[in-house]
Amino acid sequence: MPNITFLYESVNYSYMTKKKKYRNLSIPSEFIAVLEKFLKDHPELGFTSMSEFVKAAVRSFMRQQITLLEREGNNPKKKKEKD
Repeated sequence: MPNITFLYESVNYSYMTKKKKYRNLSIPSEFIAVLEKFLKDHPELGFTSMSEFVKAAVRSFMRQQITLLEREGNNPKKKKEKD
């Protein structure tokens, strides 16, 4: 199981700091082609780059996972207050 406190702080950190450190990720070429077509076909979504879309998707997924973990009783805010 992922460390919920780390996930929670990571999602919030990306919005609270101007320091940006980047790492490369590998994505299968077939997936890239589908994603490029999707973004081209849907400019109304407002994404100007694939990178922007992927960052937004990861943040959204992490928030969903955090919400699920909190519902299971793993609330990082409460754990942090106890420390």
